[in-house]
Order: sequence, then structure tokens, then C-alpha cells
Amino acid sequence: MEVPPSFSRIDLTQEKVEVLRLPHPSDGKLANFLLTSAGRLFEVNSFERSGYNRGSIFVGDETLVRDPHVLLGTEVAPVMVLLPYLASQKGNQDRFVTFTDVILGASTEYSDCRDAFKHMVTLCRDGLEKQLACVCETKAVSKDVEEKVYRFSLDRLAAWLAVIVRKTSEQAISSGLYFTEVGECATEDLRRERLSRFMFVLPFCDGRC
Repeated sequence: MEVPPSFSRIDLTQEKVEVLRLPHPSDGKLANFLLTSAGRLFEVNSFERSGYNRGSIFVGDETLVRDPHVLLGTEVAPVMVLLPYLASQKGNQDRFVTFTDVILGASTEYSDCRDAFKHMVTLCRDGLEKQLACVCETKAVSKDVEEKVYRFSLDRLAAWLAVIVRKTSEQAISSGLYFTEVGECATEDLRRERLSRFMFVLPFCDGRC
């Protein structure tokens, strides 16, 4: 099952990065994403502390930034961008369609960001085809042809998201991430339970910018 890495870094000496406006998987509204030349997609989330909850962060070893506005890129599977389109095809969800049909349909639906969407598909095509099978039922066109056809499935989508949450939670726990809501004296079971609830919202995070 194709699952995006839980924690990722972009090496700017190896990958070029550009900002694209693409549909957000939670509601289809345009949001900022980073697309690398290697075909990796990152959702851009904005975090800003205000009021009495302000603070500072270290940038590197010597720079202290007061009341920072932090932009965080979270790697997501490119197929996430297709979810608003797939979910909107209620009248056609009984039909199996080709990968090309899915992309052409989404390109038509995403008229306000068509060029950005096509560019993402060009760089992410291989991953998109593999990931589409994670959220769709598939079947072969014929025994002699390798091409598959796809039909969107909410059950497969839910199962795939559950795997992402579980793997991300496991990696976060093993990395020793600290959550102030839990506290240093919390038991391992409590940390795991709180972290699992926190991670469940990540696939459709609304800290977008």
C-alpha cells in the first residue's frame, strides 16, 4: 500500500521547489502546496501564536525569533489532490474509468488551477497511479492488457488513511516527540492515545495558508 513518508525533509541542493495553488482534500478550496522537482508534494500549513500564548523559537544555533509565524510543509500523497474530484462524482461512482479519464475529468473540474494541476500530474504521474489504487477499486481491462480501470471507494480511502495515521503515530512515538498537553510524567499508553487522536486530523489538516 502506497503511503507517504511520515517525516520528510527537502534537500534544496538536490531538489528544486515551487509553490502551486491546488485543491485542498478537505473541501476543494485552493491552498498552497510545495512541489519538488522529484515529484514530492507538501501541504503548506501556517502556525502563528497570539495573545498571551506568544513565544520564541530558535532558528539554527544562534538566532532567536520572537513571536514567530511558522510555515510547515507536510508531505502528502499527490492523490490527495484528486479526492475533491473523486468524491464529487456521485452519479458516476458505479462506473470504472481509466487513469486518463480521472485526470481529464479532474482537470476540467479544476478550471481555476488547471495549469498547476497538470504540472503536478506531470511530475507525480507514477505515484498517482499507484496511490489511486489505494483509494479505488481496480480491475484489469483485459487479460492481455496491463491497463487498469478505477472506481472510487470510500471504504478503501478510509482504510488507507487509517494506515497513514497508524504509521505516522508509530514513527512519532519512536522519535520521542514531546507534546506539552501530555506532559513528561504521562504513561506510554496516554502518550500513544493522545498522539493517535492528534494524528487523526493530519490528512485533512486545516492549518493551511
